[in-house]
Amino acid sequence: SEMIDLGIEVSLGTDGAASNNSLDVWHEMRLASLLQKMKDPTKLKIEDAIKIATLGGARAMMVNGGTIEEGKEADLVVIDIEKPWYFPKENLKSHLVHSGSSSDVFATMVAGRWIYFDGEFPTIDVDEVLAGFERSVRRLLGG
Repeated sequence: SEMIDLGIEVSLGTDGAASNNSLDVWHEMRLASLLQKMKDPTKLKIEDAIKIATLGGARAMMVNGGTIEEGKEADLVVIDIEKPWYFPKENLKSHLVHSGSSSDVFATMVAGRWIYFDGEFPTIDVDEVLAGFERSVRRLLGG
């Protein structure tokens, strides 16, 4: 929050399974928000946590995205907010950061194309990807 107060661009994301195994940006938003509140409970507003995970992440990756508007990349996620932890809806932003998780994602669009939709990956053969992963692991482990 001190960097944000100084006008420094801040981004948030996951850098790989070696950092915490979950690869869940919601976990990172929650952690960032809670860690900033250790000194001062008013630090890192919910809107800032969401901004550093969306717009900040897009800017860090040099993607013309992070907001929904004309001329931006059509990269987005659709969240199923009909879960008990998203009620009451008046606190939706807070629930997204402090109660949500990547398992609430219903769909993901990249460059205007659905890459995940209702539990399915329409652009890839999941079995083939998993088999290739298993082969790679066996090769790396000398098996």
